[in-house]
Amino acid sequence: MEPITLRLPSDLLETLDTEAEDVGFSSRSEYIRHLLQNRDKIVSATLIETDQTTSGIEDLEQLGELSRQVSDLEERLASLEGDVDEIRSAPAEGRSSSGSSAPSEPQDSGGSPTEAVSPSLEQWLEDQGPQSEDARSIILEAARILEEEGRLSASDLRERLYEQYPDTYSSAGTLWSSTIERFYKEAPGFGRPEYGTYAFDGENLEE
Repeated sequence: MEPITLRLPSDLLETLDTEAEDVGFSSRSEYIRHLLQNRDKIVSATLIETDQTTSGIEDLEQLGELSRQVSDLEERLASLEGDVDEIRSAPAEGRSSSGSSAPSEPQDSGGSPTEAVSPSLEQWLEDQGPQSEDARSIILEAARILEEEGRLSASDLRERLYEQYPDTYSSAGTLWSSTIERFYKEAPGFGRPEYGTYAFDGENLEE
């Protein structure tokens, strides 16, 4: 064997000394010779570890994509539940016109959703609003509550509406997603002055 001279930083030399002692080599030179003689195996092991790391990253990316798809499906399911509830309520509306039954009315309300909250809103509901009479009544009731009491949080308004219309939709969440959450951006007078709050301005709407 031919001797060679290597100039290495002192911290690297200390690391090599420590590794040589931990592995069981009698000297630093012997340990370095071992590393050089087995460099092919060391490189192969490094490549395998890199492949495993890359595979793990790809798995995490796939998991994130699946999570996003699940969230999209949950939102779609909530929307479909609202559509189903509207379809179920449609026959009841048809029967009400023949006198056999009437649309749902609020269980406990200080006013009536049929009161003229806003002619513009009522006209919009007639022309472009939901087909369900119950859904239109709920939107009018939400406008009345917000106009009388001022802005409310989404959770407070949702619970207030569900208390008054407990039999119209299967849950408070379905009622909300099928009415206010679905139409507030288009319905005249409704707004969200802050995140998570709703308001209705009927006076400026009619000016």
